[in-house]
Amino acid sequence: MSNNENQIPEPPETTGLDELEELARGPEDENRDSGEVNLRVIPGLAELESREEKKSSLGLFTLILLVLLIFAILMYHLNTEREKELLTANLDVSAPAAVTQPADNEDAVSRAVGPTTAPQKVVPKKVTLSEEDLTGSAKLAIRDQGALISVEKDPEIAAVGEAFRKRVEMIHGFKRTTAPKDGTVTETARGVVQGFRINSTRVKKQKNIIKDEIVISTPSRGVFVVKNNVLDGLRNTTYEKLYRDLEQSGIRVLKDTDSAKGIVKIRFRVTRSSGGSSTVNEFLITGQRLGKIEVDMTIAQMEAAIPKEYRFVRKRLSHEGEFYNVIKVFDEKQNSLFFVYEKDHKVWGIQVISNKFKTRNAIGIGSTLGDIRIYYARPKIWSANENVPLVSVSGIDGIFVLESEGTDFDRRVFPNSAKIVSIILGGSPFLEQTP
Repeated sequence: MSNNENQIPEPPETTGLDELEELARGPEDENRDSGEVNLRVIPGLAELESREEKKSSLGLFTLILLVLLIFAILMYHLNTEREKELLTANLDVSAPAAVTQPADNEDAVSRAVGPTTAPQKVVPKKVTLSEEDLTGSAKLAIRDQGALISVEKDPEIAAVGEAFRKRVEMIHGFKRTTAPKDGTVTETARGVVQGFRINSTRVKKQKNIIKDEIVISTPSRGVFVVKNNVLDGLRNTTYEKLYRDLEQSGIRVLKDTDSAKGIVKIRFRVTRSSGGSSTVNEFLITGQRLGKIEVDMTIAQMEAAIPKEYRFVRKRLSHEGEFYNVIKVFDEKQNSLFFVYEKDHKVWGIQVISNKFKTRNAIGIGSTLGDIRIYYARPKIWSANENVPLVSVSGIDGIFVLESEGTDFDRRVFPNSAKIVSIILGGSPFLEQTP
């Protein structure tokens, strides 16, 4: 056999193979011969990936919209509940005045004595605070076992207990707890008013009151108990002794009996604070007087009336094109006490910023609107620019400036917890309107 016969013949060349490989080549194959391996482009892969990216983006966008919707619903409910809380604190008062709380920084006197913007030229609306929510009422009824004192006097004492409870709840609020088993709601309020200690418990179930009890200890260590709006207990006191305690504590009782409706109403007139007698004349606020300083006295007289250990600095401020001299007074420990506004070399006005100064009813910086309502009959609340609430009362020729947090002039909501931040006697360049 010849050598040619022993050779394995090579397969015939396939026509068009190189052309097919060239057609299948893509940009990824250009470096194949150099040892680099790349994936071949799959027809339709880019379009498929683009669709997946669009689906992913659409899902993310939908999720974001859903989260925003839930957040908006949550905020709506929170705002609704907040409005309900504000409305429950509504004292039914009005609009009108404004001043900001003075700062202790001496360089900030121009900002401290007045608002950052001039008061608007408006006519203030005069609105008197209602006393109805401070009036205690009781049924003209006695307990089943019989009257403790008399058929006429028992309901009256029960109404006295209700009047005390309303004041405690207004000043201190009440604590509410809910039983997890049956949903029973318990409201408790405790506090002291003019030397009388009040302890109130009210239990509700499905809006029905199943227990209502008020226990009051008198300054002379007597005790009386009101249950379900009826006088139910009496110890170490009598009708006459109770009223003597009320009078000695600075409380005058006003009674109104409505036989047709079967109720008796009791209103308090607090003539003085239980701690008012300790107020030193030097720190007493009365009429247009602060201690020994009085509106319309000369500046020389004012300087002579200031205690020698005090010091003061003068500032000249401009407001609405006019200049005013302002004197800031400090005590011996460099604590800010008050501002004096000067006009024509006289004391034009005084702005108190220290809690050392009190009225005869112990009302001063840090006292609340609730305190004012207790010690002053029919106070008026107003504002010149609907920004900061101010209160005026009879007997004080001045204005109590309240903090504005929690107030709502549109709804006439002014919380009893709003604190006094300053007191203005006489005139002020930043407060031209009067109630």
